[in-house]
Amino acid sequence: MLNILIATFGSLGDLHPCLMLGQGLKARGHHVTLATDPFYRARVEATGLAFAPIRPALNFDDEALQRRVLDPRWGSKVIINDIFMPAIVETYTDILPYMQAADLYINAPLTAGGMLAAEVTKTPWVGTVLTPMSLMSTTDPPTITAFPYPNWVHQLPHAFKVPLFQGLYRGFDAVSQPWLKPYHRLRQSLGLPAKANPLFAGQFSPWLNLALLSPVLAPPQPDWPQSQQGLLEATGFLYTDSPHWADEHPESAARLTAFLAAGPPPIVFTLGSSAVNCPGEFYQTSAAVCHRLGERGILLAGQHAPALAEQFAARNDLLVMDYAPHALVFPQAAVVVHQGGVGTTAQGLRAGVPQLVVPFGFDQPDNARRVVGLGAGETLGPCQYSLSNAEQRLRLLLSEPSYQHRAKLVAEAIAQEDGLNSACNKIERLLQVVYSQASNLN
Repeated sequence: MLNILIATFGSLGDLHPCLMLGQGLKARGHHVTLATDPFYRARVEATGLAFAPIRPALNFDDEALQRRVLDPRWGSKVIINDIFMPAIVETYTDILPYMQAADLYINAPLTAGGMLAAEVTKTPWVGTVLTPMSLMSTTDPPTITAFPYPNWVHQLPHAFKVPLFQGLYRGFDAVSQPWLKPYHRLRQSLGLPAKANPLFAGQFSPWLNLALLSPVLAPPQPDWPQSQQGLLEATGFLYTDSPHWADEHPESAARLTAFLAAGPPPIVFTLGSSAVNCPGEFYQTSAAVCHRLGERGILLAGQHAPALAEQFAARNDLLVMDYAPHALVFPQAAVVVHQGGVGTTAQGLRAGVPQLVVPFGFDQPDNARRVVGLGAGETLGPCQYSLSNAEQRLRLLLSEPSYQHRAKLVAEAIAQEDGLNSACNKIERLLQVVYSQASNLN
């Protein structure tokens, strides 16, 4: 048994893959500690993993904060410059004692303080990414809302596309450097040499790097980062299925079961765990488009559910809930309308149903483009999500058989993957290499 430390920050889309990875490694006999925001203590401890609180501590229900974070142009600056970098000393201080007890560290994006602690303690570590955008490939470049460019750029020959995006990424590096001053000051105070930008090349480990996502969504690229264990690999998605949800929420489960049994498959509308806190008129528009189309709908509306349930109390074609597991409800949907977070996108692809992606920010526009590229859905920006536009796209998704056909083909391909066991196998192979080398030195 080895002590393994995992650290992550962000939404449930960031937390859930780390929870699943931790549970998979725990099932193989390792002691796993998950370090993250105190907001998630109950979720982590409910899985049986040890919990380590690390700063910054965020209020994920704060609508004003979510609006700033999801701003398509300035959201990244808010996250890095205003939230994480000012707290990097606290993050490092909080995680250091757990790192000193760890045999292996697994780092998720945004946890630069954890990488510093691993470097100081000389702890072997694994770099992970959860979304294709984090790979910053020049041969398969992401859609980036802060620097919009037309979609035809993705179709350019590599001879033009690669140098174009190399220059663009150098620009991103330069723009972000002022945000990283606390990181560089801390490195210097710890006696560590200069290192590549922790938001880009510096986020990858010299030991092993894993993309905890499907190669169907992000096909392997020649410029993915290299480590001692070879080229970064996409393991397949690590899904959260919430198997005990119905037992823990019997009244909600009964309402959901009754609604699903009462008519044809509904359209499911959700904004994940972040955008749901600043939905604008998304749910009102969604209710109106269901009425216009003559379709039933499920609105998963988080903290806004009570007010929406009261507003639509007379509508027997709508079910309003704060939450239901995507793994449970998506396979029973006619279409899923969502914000494009990678976890929600993964569940939509797995379910094999067409998707309408309404991306708010971060990686969501890139995930939306990839869903469209697979032929499994359509996309509308939040400002484009009007009654007429939503009706037009949903009518297309409901009536055109090719979307259902492509969605099922994607689901069949993804069903062949075993992301959790693949990731755990690669991590354990690294552990064997690292500790056989240590034994030889001794």
